[in-house]
Amino acid sequence: MNLLRLLAPSWQRPGRARSCTRRRLLTLLAGAPLAALVTRVRAALSAARPVDAFAARDLHSAVRTLYGGRSPVPSAAIVIDTVDIAEDGSIVPVEVSTSVAGVRSIALFAERNPAPLIGIFRLDPALEPYLATRIKLGESGDLLAVVETDTALLVARRPVRVVLGGCA
Repeated sequence: MNLLRLLAPSWQRPGRARSCTRRRLLTLLAGAPLAALVTRVRAALSAARPVDAFAARDLHSAVRTLYGGRSPVPSAAIVIDTVDIAEDGSIVPVEVSTSVAGVRSIALFAERNPAPLIGIFRLDPALEPYLATRIKLGESGDLLAVVETDTALLVARRPVRVVLGGCA
């Protein structure tokens, strides 16, 4: 049945009485808060996404756009666990962990990808600062993990050799 016909008031539908049924009223009342919730979630997600950082075409501009004038400091407290040689660049497993306290986010960058920013993962302070995911790598190069804490911006690098690129 056509959705517009279903949502039309009963007095406008052929063969129906001129009254609004209780079932119809409850359906409309239950659907309104759900629609408002979906709208709010979509707005919050689109506002939180740093579009300019994802659109950057080189590593330095992506980091600069994401973190402003702050420069990440190399740290041995960040561990990037991944393969040394990736047979297929379209599925490269990556794990990032750190012993630093107060981690707010972990961002992954691929130095030689067409769009270097792979993802930003915001963490609750109550969580262990650990990330496991699979990424795409276009060609061989360094993989960077930038850890943002309450007081510092830390970075670790790990070279990865890619046999067959995964980015078109």
